[in-house]
Amino acid sequence: MRYSPLLLLPLAVSAAPQVKRGNANAAINSLFCALNKDVITLLKAQTTATSYCSSYLSIATQTLYFYHYYSHSFERPRNDNRYRDRRSIHYHLNGYGDYATLVPGTVTDAATQTLTPTSTSAVTVTETSTNTITDFTTTTTTTTTTVYATATSITASGLTYRKYTHSYNANLAASGFTPSYFKTASVDFSGSLQNLDFSTPNWPSGNSYLTIDGHYFASDQAAILMQGFFVAQATGTYTISTSPDYIDNYGYLWTGDAAYTWTDGTTAYAATRTGGGYFGGSTSITMNAGDAVPMTWLWANGGGVGRSHFVITTPSGSSVTDTTGYFAPACDSSIFT
Repeated sequence: MRYSPLLLLPLAVSAAPQVKRGNANAAINSLFCALNKDVITLLKAQTTATSYCSSYLSIATQTLYFYHYYSHSFERPRNDNRYRDRRSIHYHLNGYGDYATLVPGTVTDAATQTLTPTSTSAVTVTETSTNTITDFTTTTTTTTTTVYATATSITASGLTYRKYTHSYNANLAASGFTPSYFKTASVDFSGSLQNLDFSTPNWPSGNSYLTIDGHYFASDQAAILMQGFFVAQATGTYTISTSPDYIDNYGYLWTGDAAYTWTDGTTAYAATRTGGGYFGGSTSITMNAGDAVPMTWLWANGGGVGRSHFVITTPSGSSVTDTTGYFAPACDSSIFT
């Protein structure tokens, strides 16, 4: 009797069938157990086996090559029982020798499951837009720096001068002397002069030669034009004066803006000692210490010996005939015409 694996498959998961007692029954039971083990092994190798089968048929992992043998028993006539034969018939599963790797554990169920929704839900998406407004204030800081003018330290190095020669005769009552003549006259020499009070040697006698700023010359027909700034050494009123008894022969003074142009009719005073008479003059200026006032002084001799008389009376009341330290030259001499 030949058993088919398809017929044995249900036996792998069911109880062993009832068989007859005796040797035949024992042979059948042995065959059943062998085939049942093979079936169990093959079930374990199938991915479609359920988890129950996997648990029930748990076998250690191994690779087997299956050859299935079963016994076929048959009976001869009674007198031939001694020739009872047990033949082994080679049977291999699915017609071939088969390899199978057995893996214990859970077997995946590949069955398809269909899920049917029971309700429909609506999803509402709310978009939130956030606008950020930044409020800012621009502050402009203005820094004001006040710069105060610092008084410039004036170097009182004297007035600049120009020396001229003329032909006016002071002994005449109407000599025709005029300062404007020297605006176009030729300059003999020039330089810097500190003291405006000077005279020929042994004035009112002696000779007419004069030494000015290192220059020695005959002064009987000489004229010297001095220009620059009068600088106050102290705060107060200064008085500048010329005596008619000591001027020999002409002394003309301009102060302030008039000093720049020094025209005939704008003098602070005009002192003379001529054939037309003796005339002195004075002018006062109120200043702060360090102030500088434009000044032009013109001295001229009309014959013989000569003298420039120039006196400064300070705020303290003292009179100074040596004017050194009271005058400073212009930075640009062209400001005086």
